[in-house]
Amino acid sequence: MKKITAILLCLMFILLSFTGCGKDDEDETKPAENAEQVSTEAPESDEDTTEAPETTEAVDPDPDGPTNGTWFHFSYGLDDEGYMKDIAALDYVDLSNLEELLVFKLSDVEPDDETMENEIKTFTSMFMEPSYEKVIEDGDQVNIDYTGRIDGVAFDGGSTNGEGTTVTIGVTSYIDDFLEQLIGHKPGETFDVEVTFPDPYENNTDLSGKDAVFEVTVNYVSVAPEFSDEFITAHREEIAQYMDGGENINTADDLRKFIYDWYYDYNLQSKVEEVFREQVEVSEIPEKVLDITKSMQKIMFYTYYYMTVEDMVEMYGYDEDELMETLDIENTARVDLIYQAVAEQLGIHVTEEDFHEATGTEDNASYIESYGKGYIAQYVMKGRVADYLKDLAKVEDIADDAAEDAEENAAEDTAAETEEETAEEADY
Repeated sequence: MKKITAILLCLMFILLSFTGCGKDDEDETKPAENAEQVSTEAPESDEDTTEAPETTEAVDPDPDGPTNGTWFHFSYGLDDEGYMKDIAALDYVDLSNLEELLVFKLSDVEPDDETMENEIKTFTSMFMEPSYEKVIEDGDQVNIDYTGRIDGVAFDGGSTNGEGTTVTIGVTSYIDDFLEQLIGHKPGETFDVEVTFPDPYENNTDLSGKDAVFEVTVNYVSVAPEFSDEFITAHREEIAQYMDGGENINTADDLRKFIYDWYYDYNLQSKVEEVFREQVEVSEIPEKVLDITKSMQKIMFYTYYYMTVEDMVEMYGYDEDELMETLDIENTARVDLIYQAVAEQLGIHVTEEDFHEATGTEDNASYIESYGKGYIAQYVMKGRVADYLKDLAKVEDIADDAAEDAEENAAEDTAAETEEETAEEADY
């Protein structure tokens, strides 16, 4: 079971549609000039805001339901076993044909070859090693030094001062085609790169529209190690820390299987939840369930963006109802209701031992203080339901069956054609 420290990552999927929404990407066009760090301080406001309560009891500050304030508790509306309080989900959800609905094609569940290779490439790139021989290609990560001059005179901010800077061709944004001119060179080479500053150039208006020459030295090219058993052996400690269950990965094939299984489970759960949204019969989504879902969205806004829903509404120009509709609150609440219905049907109960396993500690006090028992218990409960549904679902190699049918049909057609040709020859 994944530990509680991974829970926020799972829930952030509901907010991904807003990442970067309504914002212009900053263009870092000047060499050796780093982008400004994003402040994590709470935004200033003239409006009166609700202070954080001293207690972290698992209730919302407003006992009658979510408010429009900043502070909500993760366990709002949940009892200590993770169920929504006073909600009997089976009163609203029909699970009578659930097994019939959970039939999927293997091709819709297993990761394809491209996904596997991209994931392995991404993983090995975490352990980049310097190469002093590789010729630079588009997409390479390169460490360089440079000094820029205009009419032969060095200008302020146009040099790395021998400290080196790492850039990625085609990703890092520099002026003109600065980085593209590195392609074809290799470590140890020193050469000139010619560029023209944009006009206007807001970072330094004195440079606007001017031609410049940068003397560039390539220090090294970062390369990912070969994916092999030797690579796994060299990084077993990091793999064990990075992946839940990573301590059992000893070979390249073990890691490949780990990645395959992770995507298989993730895709299967996604397909199950698609069935929940579109096919499982739900007579009604109680208003209280919608309220609990909305409350979670609000605390996620504050946890992830460090702003209230009101701040988000003002920033993106939505009213709150539009914002909640964009986040698909109703379908999220529907899926949560069905998860609980399955848990009720199975009679799932969360024990103290479950809390210890979920938090990875013997003393759960700090986690319960931060999240409340209900939130942690719901995480455990949903995990058990997901395991049950994984076993209940049928994944069939339908694509392969279809291919076999096509081959058989083609063989029959060929045989029929041969018989016709033989008959014609006999007639002749």
